Amino acid sequence: MLGGDSRRPDGHAGANVSATYATVPLHPLSTPGVLVHVAKLIEIGSRQSGVLHRRQLRANGVSRSTVARYVDRGALRPVGADALVLTNVPPSWEQRLWTGLLTAQHRAVISHRSAARIHGIGRFAERHIDVLEVGAAPHLAIASSAHRSTTVPEHHRTEVRGLPVTTIPRTVFDLASQVSIKRYRRGLPSLRLGAVARALDDAIGGGTPVARFQEVLDELGGRGRGGTVVLRTLLDERGEGFVATESELEDLLAEVLDYHRLPRPTRQRNVGGLEERIGRVDFLYQTERVVIEADGRKNHTALLDREGDAWRDLELTAAGFTVVRVTWRQLKNDPKRFVTSLERVLAASAVR
Repeated sequence: MLGGDSRRPDGHAGANVSATYATVPLHPLSTPGVLVHVAKLIEIGSRQSGVLHRRQLRANGVSRSTVARYVDRGALRPVGADALVLTNVPPSWEQRLWTGLLTAQHRAVISHRSAARIHGIGRFAERHIDVLEVGAAPHLAIASSAHRSTTVPEHHRTEVRGLPVTTIPRTVFDLASQVSIKRYRRGLPSLRLGAVARALDDAIGGGTPVARFQEVLDELGGRGRGGTVVLRTLLDERGEGFVATESELEDLLAEVLDYHRLPRPTRQRNVGGLEERIGRVDFLYQTERVVIEADGRKNHTALLDREGDAWRDLELTAAGFTVVRVTWRQLKNDPKRFVTSLERVLAASAVR
């Protein structure tokens, strides 16, 4: 979602900002001074999902008495001691993010699960509001889970739709630090290893090189530093040439193969036919020339898609490959039956 993507974190297109804020009734008096205040409030609020901080208003010449008048008239709603929300702006997850961010300490940044949601990695809900504050002094941001770090260098920061967010590699490192039974027992935010692994695989699958995560690990990792062991283990399992799977079905297939101790095939491999390249397959046993396609049918229900699969299967067969298709239901309901059949296919292919 980087690089000027105008979508909201849930994938929907953003609302027309100017149209939304133009309806905010902030001018009870028709005087030039009040209209200037209104323009400044709308300008700031339009960049921050309707959330404003009192220090921003003071810096733009909006007095405390003016703010109090707008609050009394119902145009502004206080959120905590220092944040205010334009009441005509519909509530949203991004509005809650801005509230948490603006009520945190200086130089705070959206992080952890919230950053992962913004970047589109992992499976994290919008109910999470995670803010990373710089410094060791305790402080609790309003309506958010406040995390603290003494080290958030500039190259660990980026911006998405105006929100300061940790970069993808730093986000995954921070998520890895949440895999802790001690945090769980203390009632602190904690994650399962699988949730972090999924975020890492999504990030790699989206084009972030493994080396970028290794750089963050080398920079921040150390004895006793949360996330170090977890991220190092995950990176060691993947290696420099790792290619993440592209769907939950493919992940499930990989888990079934690992559980039954079958050798791991190569994932997301381009294969060629007799005269030209056929395309990329989900899994490939190179020596046995066996291809496994994870057939979710989620995006393959159309007739043209089914015909395309059939043509590709034929081309793979003509090139000497054995094609095995598997569905989610097969892997969930009877994985042993699938594994037994696959073992027979591999054995038969090995003696050809």
